[in-house]
Amino acid sequence: MSMDREDRLFTGERFVPGIDDTELTMEHYQRYYCALPLVRGKKVLDAACGEGYGTAVLARAAAHVTGID
Repeated sequence: MSMDREDRLFTGERFVPGIDDTELTMEHYQRYYCALPLVRGKKVLDAACGEGYGTAVLARAAAHVTGID
């Protein structure tokens, strides 16, 4: 069985733009949108942020966000 480059890179662990998986997209984003009220005006560390899409969501409400992976 041969795997193309996209199959080898995509494991479902990280949110990767362009992957057509609505359930996975919602799973990743819902975590961050649920946290928005909790981070409002605070300094936030987003540990294990992956590509940083959730970190960008948190930055909408937090005073400062640092994302590390």
